[in-house]
Amino acid sequence: MAAYNVAFRIRRCMALAFIALTTAAPHSIFAKEAAALSLSPEEAVKYALDGNINIKREKISLGSAKRTSGTSWNKFIPSINASGTMTGGDNIDDPTLSAGASLSLGLTPSVYTAIRSASLSYQKQQIDYDTAVRTIELNVRKAYYNLLYEKENLNLMQANLSTAQRQYNSNAARYNRGALARLDVLSAQVSWQNAQVAFEKAQITLETDMDSFKQILGIAQETQLELTGSLDKFISMGEIKKEDTQKSKVTPPEIASLEKQV
Repeated sequence: MAAYNVAFRIRRCMALAFIALTTAAPHSIFAKEAAALSLSPEEAVKYALDGNINIKREKISLGSAKRTSGTSWNKFIPSINASGTMTGGDNIDDPTLSAGASLSLGLTPSVYTAIRSASLSYQKQQIDYDTAVRTIELNVRKAYYNLLYEKENLNLMQANLSTAQRQYNSNAARYNRGALARLDVLSAQVSWQNAQVAFEKAQITLETDMDSFKQILGIAQETQLELTGSLDKFISMGEIKKEDTQKSKVTPPEIASLEKQV
């Protein structure tokens, strides 16, 4: 009987431990997945450059082109030919030694073309990588500030929804007291419902754009993002003049990339 009680207690402890593990583990996992992440615009760009799949692909291509360009010079290896002779003449104890060597470089037109092609391909890949980096940075910043705008707009629509609901409640109360026509109540009800539909649509759009933004950054969809930026800098931004854009002497990357292909 005592042995049975001991075995029963052991099984009971094991069952309690199993229940504790199965209930605590999911909570810890979910807590980790739902961890909040605060990002400024610059931090968002850094996350994208570290985790975006397109940037990783371009970086791999750049490394491959660099290795190809570096090893292309292996075809330009000089060949050395050495020769030596020994002559004794009439006196075998007094031989005469002579040696010679020749160095030749096999720089044929095909070798030169292969080396130059690999070099230009590497330069083009550098331009493509820089273009991809700038494109990702531009897309991240546009998406970041667009999300800030959508959040501000959602807050405004929520305020309008609350106002429409209060107006409907007020009209309904006045109608019940006989101080307002039923048409006014129905009109307020329609305005409230339209505001509610518009708010829900804006909310879905914000959630969808946030998911797309996470995909650009290369982070898990379960991550809760908090954007710490502000739209104030764009409100105070001055006008961009055409003359300012024409002062740059930098060749556009698209043109530079085409030049490397010629």
